Amino acid sequence: MKVFWLGCLLAASLPATAQVQTVVTPLQRAHSPQQMGAKFRADTNAATMAARQGDIAGARKHLAPVIAYCDQLATETRDVVSVANDAEYEAFVAASTRGKPVEWVDTACPSAYKMAAFLDIEAKQPDTALAMLDRTSAIAPYWAEPHAERGYLLNQLGRQEEGLASYERALALVEKYESNAYLKALVLRGLGYTYIELHDLDRAEALYRQSLEIEPGNSTAERELEYIRQQRKG
Repeated sequence: MKVFWLGCLLAASLPATAQVQTVVTPLQRAHSPQQMGAKFRADTNAATMAARQGDIAGARKHLAPVIAYCDQLATETRDVVSVANDAEYEAFVAASTRGKPVEWVDTACPSAYKMAAFLDIEAKQPDTALAMLDRTSAIAPYWAEPHAERGYLLNQLGRQEEGLASYERALALVEKYESNAYLKALVLRGLGYTYIELHDLDRAEALYRQSLEIEPGNSTAERELEYIRQQRKG
């Protein structure tokens, strides 16, 4: 089953003066209809459609019951996690040190948190958006996308060192978990943009070239490489 996640990932960057428009990225996750919260998939899908149509209030209305449900899942007697497959679930359980049973939560929960973060970014509420991205990563610790989102937002706020750390975390997850493979070129471009902002053109160039090995001909990477060439001339 394909679940669509609406996000404002750094899919492209304009010549070191702006970051990109919102993009929609597909993410495939293996899950069973019996997982906790699966009943809320329709609500998250409806929120996505409302946001695409510019109905922010409608999107928030669809998300409200999902977030209320997800907020109460973790208890004193159990942990919860949303992962892409059995291997990730087993890795999480093996790494847990709290001795509590772990329930596998449907992707509806991290989807709702990340969608709420997107809406907060659109509403120019960055602190609330960052908090929502933290909640996304707390329930879906192996998912790279919220870390890339965080890097994007921190760059927007002029907090490039923090943005760099978020993108590096996203890349580490991409390289460790196959479920994040679809994000690699995008994360490399995000890192490239961050290094441009940090005035390290050599690293930025290397990252954009690496991204082109994954997505040959990507116009964003080629545009940024041209920008780097122009900066060196100047």
